[in-house]
Amino acid sequence: MPGRKRDGGIKADPGANWRVADSRNITHDGDGLYSYSGQGEESEDGIGTLWTVQPLDPRGGTLEVKIVSTGERNCIAIGVCHRGYPPNSLPGWKEASVAFHTDEGNLFLSSDDPQELHLPCKAGDSIRCSVVPSPGDPGGVLIRFYCNGSRIAQVPTRLPAGGVYGIVGMMSKGEQVQVQPLSLTQTVDFDQLWTVLTPTRIAHEGGGCCAYIGPAHATEQSVGTVRKNSKIDSTSPGGNCLQVQILEAGNQRCIAVGVCSKSYPIDMLPGWDEPSVGYHADNGQVFKNNEGQLMGQLCQSGDVVKCTVEPVDGSMKEVWVIFHRNEALVARTCIWT
Repeated sequence: MPGRKRDGGIKADPGANWRVADSRNITHDGDGLYSYSGQGEESEDGIGTLWTVQPLDPRGGTLEVKIVSTGERNCIAIGVCHRGYPPNSLPGWKEASVAFHTDEGNLFLSSDDPQELHLPCKAGDSIRCSVVPSPGDPGGVLIRFYCNGSRIAQVPTRLPAGGVYGIVGMMSKGEQVQVQPLSLTQTVDFDQLWTVLTPTRIAHEGGGCCAYIGPAHATEQSVGTVRKNSKIDSTSPGGNCLQVQILEAGNQRCIAVGVCSKSYPIDMLPGWDEPSVGYHADNGQVFKNNEGQLMGQLCQSGDVVKCTVEPVDGSMKEVWVIFHRNEALVARTCIWT
């Protein structure tokens, strides 16, 4: 029986977008849950795989898989492959496939010789894999892997004919995963919405992902800035906020998210000068006009920071700036616009 929403409607099974290559090896338990049911390595065809029904959208197609149980050996592999990939081979082992293997936490690129990451996974961990355009390489894509929200690997490649399909492999008794609804990471509108004002210090890697490429030791002269192209409208629901996920916090966590005037200096973090306010990841403080307020909530890789702007009692000149970290309220402060 399909699950039901609280309002009585039918809840879609995320597994509807997936197919099992061999039902002898993998069982669909409903609600996106899949269990290994084969004979393991004792059988010549003991490896089980499930595939997305359609190829992933190269503009940001994303699959996410939660590890429910690691089974006897934790032989779970998550990645992408071409449509002719052998169904009884773990993804990453053969040509035109790349996958993250959860047992030793390594990456496999069309070979059984791993790229060592040493990031073994456990029950409860979530692995996400996205396909995004490769900047400056027409026709090229980047395959990105994330564990619990933190990016762990990126592989540049060319799309094979017919595109790439999401694939999950299992091969030991007791393994169980839950696939999440497929999604499309928004990638095509970044340049319309944002501008990298300091290209020698920040690089847009595609898919809305920006990385610091400036001097190794942070100083006031090495600040990089990415800024929205349009003003945040405090009166527009949905248009009055910005949200940023910290993929990698870096060694010093010198990341700041906030709001400022159009003429704000591009070599200053938000909150360091007037008029601006910013939430700083390194010390968890909210800075307003260069005055810090101790909040005590430092940010980590995988955290999501949301900044919302709302009018103060209907005023068009004074606004509330509200910060949330992982949906929990961090701070609320006023600023004149």
